[in-house]
Amino acid sequence: QPLIGLMSLIPQADLPIATSIAVFFQFFGGAIFLGIANNVFVSRLISALHKYTPNLNAQMAVRVGAEGFRELIGEADLHAGLVAYSEALVTTFYLCAAGSALAFFCSFGMGWRSVKEKERIN
Repeated sequence: QPLIGLMSLIPQADLPIATSIAVFFQFFGGAIFLGIANNVFVSRLISALHKYTPNLNAQMAVRVGAEGFRELIGEADLHAGLVAYSEALVTTFYLCAAGSALAFFCSFGMGWRSVKEKERIN
């Protein structure tokens, strides 16, 4: 049966299950990816802080977060600390770009169908 005048790609009986599966994997993927991105950011930040500001306690910098970072690091090492933060953010953004590219190429495996209404001949 057509769904609201359009050819449905999923049988109407399976539509609630397909919708719930799609929503589940959207939230599940976001939660998993957030954890991975957080681990990449923190590990890259710690290694970059050791590289650019060797006298700074990197674990303490992670604990105080971005808000208390300027107070912790002081004016002398501020530029080097901001470069370390920038490196960690860029690495995390590369991870996001790689995930987007992977999703883009995976979309080629999906089927393509037209959802245009067919003309009715009276």
